[in-house]
Amino acid sequence: MKPTTLFAASCALAVALPCCSPAQNALPSRCAAIAVDPLRELLVTDADVVASPALDFAHVMGDVVGQGAVEGDVAARSWMDAWSAAPGEDTLGAEVTSSWAPSSDGGLDLSRAPFELIAISDRIDLSTLGAGRVGEVRFVYGLVVGGARRPLTVIVELQLPPTRTPTEWATAWHALGSLEGDANHQAVLDLVGAVLAEPLRGQVRTQDARGATPVLLEFDLGQGGPLVPAGLFNEPASDLDATDLTAFVSAHEDEVLAGTHVLPAWMLAPSTTAVTHAFALNGVPSDVAEAFTNATCSGCHTGEPTVDGSFHVSPLRRGTEALSPFLLDPSGAPDELGRRADVLRGLVCGS
Repeated sequence: MKPTTLFAASCALAVALPCCSPAQNALPSRCAAIAVDPLRELLVTDADVVASPALDFAHVMGDVVGQGAVEGDVAARSWMDAWSAAPGEDTLGAEVTSSWAPSSDGGLDLSRAPFELIAISDRIDLSTLGAGRVGEVRFVYGLVVGGARRPLTVIVELQLPPTRTPTEWATAWHALGSLEGDANHQAVLDLVGAVLAEPLRGQVRTQDARGATPVLLEFDLGQGGPLVPAGLFNEPASDLDATDLTAFVSAHEDEVLAGTHVLPAWMLAPSTTAVTHAFALNGVPSDVAEAFTNATCSGCHTGEPTVDGSFHVSPLRRGTEALSPFLLDPSGAPDELGRRADVLRGLVCGS
């Protein structure tokens, strides 16, 4: 699921940043004792919050591509055309673009886009990647055509602006856990608004499982246009020479185990399918090879428990039912939100 100038790990929640992330070091007891509500502070699926007009696709994507009626609609058409041209997406135009009302200028009317918000994700944990990164906020939208939910997500992944430190952003997210009702909803809107008010950096990720094989794509901001097709973060190209990949992993074993490695752009896949990938990493220690695979989009969506096929946030469900056992394990076993909660605790605690 991971970074460029604006995705990660979450390939399905998934930038250029790793989705399936390594375990963190144990926190000091004073930090571990901080109570974190994961469904208010880390992954918000509250129906009253996600239904807010201020968070709908038209508003958020409008900020990404341009709020002007002409500018935004034309950019939306350009993005959909580029998406439809990707391998494996030949039916996208017939089902998605054709159901999206065109605007008078030939663009696509953002206010009538067939996407519905499912979740808002706090990825403050991505601040551990360094290189000036402060973390991300992600908006997970699901496709709805003719009143029916379809197995396709669009994830808008925006870097948190450096107007605050990671600790300050973490404190703002943590404050949501102590608020209820209207106060909580307004605090979420205020926090998101503080991100959207700044110059935006990040990417838009798509996961399309309408066909037999899910297709994962990434479109980056600020690379010569509003949304430009880009290589998937840390996903090796299928035709990449195994010797080159092995050499990279061997030279960056510590970073791979820590989840902080970044594949160079020339190694990246322009798209991938969520099927089991067996990367040829001869001579690489098994724990390093496993960590590398789990940090790829394909590995994250096949190596961890998913829901409704290969999703970690399913567009076919709503609320906590949309979350995979990898994110939120109903048995109470350690899960990904628990790992992220520890990162949040550490930042708030100042450890």
